[in-house]
Amino acid sequence: MDRDDVSLLAEEIIEQGYERAAVETIELTTETISTIRDWFRAQTKLWSQMTQGEQSGKLYDIERLVASMVQRMVRVIAADGRKVIVATCAKVAFEQKGVVASFVAKSDSEYRHDLADSRGLDCLIVVADAKAYDSGERPSADAPKDNQPELPLESDDAPSVFDNTACGRGD
Repeated sequence: MDRDDVSLLAEEIIEQGYERAAVETIELTTETISTIRDWFRAQTKLWSQMTQGEQSGKLYDIERLVASMVQRMVRVIAADGRKVIVATCAKVAFEQKGVVASFVAKSDSEYRHDLADSRGLDCLIVVADAKAYDSGERPSADAPKDNQPELPLESDDAPSVFDNTACGRGD
């Protein structure tokens, strides 16, 4: 996906009336492309030359990036153009008068003053759960576990890899 594709996507989203979603889409796309490009630049080995542990580490990093991206997009979609304050549900109690919930939001949230002004008014609570969109299988490292080179820990031809002189085993 190049910059023209991102711009076209953003224009489509703006036409539908979701300017905030367009901004988020551009930011997420640019951030993701930059991160993946940086990962490729930093590679010293091809995938097929990596150990299973190295492959697993790379997959974990990619999974974290994608999960973060999906979570942010779910929030944008759930917001549906409304003023949104992202908060963590701290406490829920079921009482006779109804469900009482406490939320904790960042003190610098963009719409915190709007929230303060809404006391006594109806508020819409949307649970933005990215897990609902997670139906795929996780990729796994495809290197065999036995592709690790054997280290010559001790040999008649070469000295030990470890210094054993402090153990009373020296010459």
